Parts: sequence; structure tokens; C-alpha cells
Amino acid sequence: MDIAPSQVPEEQNTPEIEQHQKWFDRLAIWELPGPTKNDVAETVIDDLNTGVGYRAQMILSAIIATLGLLTNSTAVVIGAMLIAPILRPIQGLAFSTATGNHKMFMRSLMLLVASVIAGVAMGGAITRLVPFASTTSEILIRTQPTLLDLFVAMASGIIAFLSLGYKKIASGLAGVAMASALVPPLAVIGVGLARFDLSIARGSLILFATNLIAIIIMGVIVLFLFGLSPNDKKNYRASQRRFALIMLLLGALIVPLMNSFTNIGNDFRTKNTIADSTKNYLQTIDPRISLTSSTYTTSSPDTLQVALALQVPQTITLTDTEKLELTQLLASKLDTSVSLQFTITPTVAVQKPTPKTLSTKELIDQTIATYISETDGELSYITSNYIDTAKAYILTLYADKGADTHTHEQAIRTRLEAYNIDEIIIDFRQKKSLPKTSQTKTDTLTTEFRQDFHRFVGTGLILQDLSRNETTDTLSLSLITYIPLEKATQTLTNRQTSLRKNRPTITLDIDIQTRKKLSLPVSTLSGTELRQ
Repeated sequence: MDIAPSQVPEEQNTPEIEQHQKWFDRLAIWELPGPTKNDVAETVIDDLNTGVGYRAQMILSAIIATLGLLTNSTAVVIGAMLIAPILRPIQGLAFSTATGNHKMFMRSLMLLVASVIAGVAMGGAITRLVPFASTTSEILIRTQPTLLDLFVAMASGIIAFLSLGYKKIASGLAGVAMASALVPPLAVIGVGLARFDLSIARGSLILFATNLIAIIIMGVIVLFLFGLSPNDKKNYRASQRRFALIMLLLGALIVPLMNSFTNIGNDFRTKNTIADSTKNYLQTIDPRISLTSSTYTTSSPDTLQVALALQVPQTITLTDTEKLELTQLLASKLDTSVSLQFTITPTVAVQKPTPKTLSTKELIDQTIATYISETDGELSYITSNYIDTAKAYILTLYADKGADTHTHEQAIRTRLEAYNIDEIIIDFRQKKSLPKTSQTKTDTLTTEFRQDFHRFVGTGLILQDLSRNETTDTLSLSLITYIPLEKATQTLTNRQTSLRKNRPTITLDIDIQTRKKLSLPVSTLSGTELRQ
């Protein structure tokens, strides 16, 4: 086929043809050299020489696309686009429209019709074989075409036809871009017909027609820009009629596309108005009331049926007056009558756990522990006690040999000033080096006895120090009391059985110091023994 630069034979030249030929020449801003134009023509013609391979690809791509739609799998739908060969007849239609070639136009049209029938038939057949499949989102998004779909198809058409003149653009990728706009809609048409759902079939048919016409128009324009145009009067007239017909079909499709685009925009605005107005009104009642979902349907031409799902605390009840106010608010915002339906889910407020309040002794002990950690092991904790009624704190610490206990005592007193303690008693004991096994045994016995002392004796006596002599099996107790000495001695005598539980051979050597409001010791009882 000769696709030399378009010229009109001298005997057929007319002023009208010459005028349009000049127009085509000005339009060819990307004009390809003559050999390249011939390559484009040969590529398009070769692609129309289809056989079993083309038919198999078309049928299999339709089957895969249908299965992807029914299973709601985007990946499977994309897989169908990769093998769809529908780009070939569309290139032929655009090329024959641009050049006016009647034979190529009819051949391309018949191939396209056969491909459409195969795609729809496979979509319907697979749907009948899988009757339990639901109407998925992949199907629904191809039943409401808008102007946005038209723009997507135009972009697909441009890239597909640019690949004819620019070999650096992969023709396979261009075919995928075009197939994405055509094969899935064909399968959805078959799904709608198989289910006798004309709304699905009609919506997808409009989408397919929109995409097809937009791609052909953009293809013709790109070929014109390449410098391809009719080369005689007959072809010019044919090209003119076909292009006009395609533009007329596109104009007819603009109306439903505009309506769909407008309806989607109105639906979006209505949903946002309902949600925003409802949330704002509920905040005025109680911020704890939340809107979980809102939907609407048109029950009549002038009335919207609005369904609201709310989460409301059990302690709150929406009154009829509040419901009426919300209804009137939505009616004024939407400029139409509104009927509200409420679905209320009671909620229980989760009480956050109250943080534990530390006692004064626990706070003081934390301060002491922090200070001990800063002494690099010079000090270690033995025991402490806090008397709330007297605001007194008694602390016993182990100190390493050579430790400056005076400096440590001043530092501890400084840190405890924030607690407003009337008197602080700090007793430093030098650490003793004991065999490991003996140390463990002694620590175990004294620890158990210390726990029992606090459990059985009570708050009248304070255990300041406790040590054990393994040779004589004697426990030495250093006590401080703020109660009369006689009463303290009687308390120990009454509690000796509990103190010596599981320790019948232990001798208790007790030293008691009495204090009055934390003044200096006024009397001492030393060497008192309690024996069984």
C-alpha cells in the first residue's frame, strides 16, 4: 500500500481539495518521513492478518477478565489486559478513517465486531457457569461511566498510536493501556446479560462505546499529526464522513456521561452534607455521641430517606425534640424533605484506672534508692521506717569501709527536706565479709524474722537493727519505741510465741530505746532476754 506524502492527482485537484490538503499539511507537526509512513501502514495491515492465535487470545483474555471481575481480583483483570489483542482492529479503524481507505475500514470493523461478540459471549458464559458469584466492586465501577473515563480513554488512545511512529514506545504496553479500557467492560456486558440485569449491561455498554470512540478519535488525530491523510478525492470524502460520524457518536455519549458525572458529584456532596451536619449537631448535645455511618435513599422525588447509625452513651437519651431539630437541619441544608431513621448503639464509658498514689514512705524510699544508686556501691540499703504521726524517718544503711558517712548523711538530709520530716535518724553500719553460704543463711533467717516482727508486733515498736550470732544462736534486736517502756516490754512478751515460730532454740537479745516526740533517748533497757 502506497502511503507517500499525500498529494491529490492533478486531474482531480479542485479548490476545495487543495484547501483541505493545505490544512492537513499544516496539521502534520510530527510528520514522519515517507519510509516511516510506509512502515506504519505495513504494521497496521499485518496486524489485521489474524488467525487462530488472535481468536484464542481474545477468548482467553475475556475469560480471564470475567473471572477477575467475579472474584473481585484487580490483579487477574490486569492479567487479562496483558494478552488482549483488541488493539489491532482499532488501529485499523483509525488508520482507515485518517486515510479514507474503505477496504481496510470494513476489514477492521468486521474484526472488531467479532472481537466484541467473543468478549461479551465469554463474559456471559462464565457468569452462567459461576452463578453464585456476587456483584463485586470491580463490576460496579464499570457500570457508571463519567467524563473522567472519557479522558482516560483519550490518554490511552494517544499512547497506543504514538507507539506506531515512535518505536521507543513499547507497543505491548500501549496495547495494555488500550485493553484496560475495552476488555473488562465487554466482560461486564456479558455478566449483565447473563444475569438479566440490564442496568449493569447498559452502563458497561456506554463505558465501552465511550472508550472505543475516544480511542479511535485520538488515533485519527495522532495519525493526522504524523502527516497521514487521504491521497485522493474519494478517500478524502470517505475520511470526512467517517470522522464526522465518530464525532457525532461521541457527542451523543457526552449527555449520559455528563449526567452520570453530575449525579456522582451530587451524591458526594449529599453524603458529606449529611455526615458533617449530623456530626456538628451531635457535638452540641454531647461530644461523646458519635456518628458511625450515614446512608440515604430517594424514597420519593421530593423526600430523602436518611439512615443514621449512632453510638450513644447509656447515660444519654436523644429526645424527640432533638431528633426533630436534626431532621429540620438536614432538610434546610439539603433543600428537600428528609425522613430520618436512627440506629442507636448504647456504649459504656470505660473508666481509666486511677493511678496508684504512693505513700509518703514509698516516695521517701524512692529518693533514698536513687541516692544509693549514685554512690557507686559505697552504700546499700538495710531497712527504713516512717512514722506518720510523728513525722519521723529512720534509715539504716550499710557503708563501705572508708566511706564518708558524714557527707552521705548531709546529702540524704538535703534530699529529704522536701518531705517536711521533723526528725531523721540515719544509722550507718559497716559491711561485714561473711562466707557466701553463711551470709545466705543469715540473710534468710533475719529476713524472715524481720517480716514476722512487722506482722505480729505492730506499730508501737520500730525494729532499727537485727543481727544473728550463729555461735550462740542468738538474734539481737535494736528497737525504738514511742510508747511507755513497760508497755513495750509487755507487748514483746505477749508476742514472743509468734516471733519464735519455727525457731524454738533461738534466743532473743533485745535492746529498747524509748523516745518522746523524737527527743534524745531518756531510758534504755538492754540485755532483756525472752526465752521459751
